[in-house]
Amino acid sequence: MLFFAAALVMVAAAVCEAMATSLPGVRSVADTARLLVPLVMSLASVTSGAAIAAARVVSPGPRLLRRMWGRSRVLWRRLLGPVLGLAFLSGRRLLVALGVGAVSGAATLMIALAVIRIPALAATLNGPDARTDALTDAPLWSQATYLAIHAPLPEELLYRAPVMAIAAIVIATTSRRRIRVAVIAVALIVISGVFGLAHLEWSLANAVTATISGLVFGLVSVLTRTLWAGVAAHAAFNALTVLV
Repeated sequence: MLFFAAALVMVAAAVCEAMATSLPGVRSVADTARLLVPLVMSLASVTSGAAIAAARVVSPGPRLLRRMWGRSRVLWRRLLGPVLGLAFLSGRRLLVALGVGAVSGAATLMIALAVIRIPALAATLNGPDARTDALTDAPLWSQATYLAIHAPLPEELLYRAPVMAIAAIVIATTSRRRIRVAVIAVALIVISGVFGLAHLEWSLANAVTATISGLVFGLVSVLTRTLWAGVAAHAAFNALTVLV
């Protein structure tokens, strides 16, 4: 399960980076070596999966190989479906998840804008941000689109997916509501704090707002039982930062 989750994060990061930097006026400021790692790892994952599939098609192969293949498919379906809620959703459920996410993202941005007015945080807003260099010559719509697709999906997979996994495990193993709420709340707070610390290199204000937004994105994903809601909230939050 961890292998599949890591591969999913790396593939998402590589694809979103390529899509975002292909927008008009956007310059790539990412370290080529850093991007090469997820691409190589993703290629290795795909190659390994293709090799196992080919071996299974060509010949029944040893029993161990068949068991590995069957187990891998089960884990993959569980990761995308019951755990992350990323499997194919019905039109209505997907629209509700995306709508709730978008509204939550916009509301979170309003909270963040109020928080950064605190003098101690406002003084740190001029910290370095590589995205500013990337978007210097980009039109407004391109800036908003870049921020909406560059980080939300891989970051939600990296930070909110563990919360979703913990929620799935707790829900499946206990019927006591208080225990469920307590465990999920602790996981959400801790992982949101880690998410905030990851943004501390830009500024203290960014770290604080990232912690707050992480709490909202995680809560929205858990309540709707799909990570798509968190992705939508994150995308709306990022895109609106250049529009408000």
